Amino acid sequence: PGGDDAMSLFIEKTFKYPESAVKNKIQGRVVVGFVLTTDCRITDAKIVTGIDPDCDNEALRVVNSLPKFEKPAFVDGRPVAYHFTLPVHYVLK
Repeated sequence: PGGDDAMSLFIEKTFKYPESAVKNKIQGRVVVGFVLTTDCRITDAKIVTGIDPDCDNEALRVVNSLPKFEKPAFVDGRPVAYHFTLPVHYVLK
């Protein structure tokens, strides 16, 4: 609920940079693919592009913990299950 801004804020608050990735100075982008169902739930989340097992698992954990969406995807005015991809960026500060 709240659109893209709310989703970004949720990810920012929920995301934890894996300690092993910090120690090994791993940075990059993990892309997670998932299906948004017609009842607004996330299913079938999987790594499309990974960088490290711990980073990949954390990105999956965050995507799988996203709250139920407000609206499904629509095609020709009908709700449909739709495949999305979401990049999760790992940047050390």
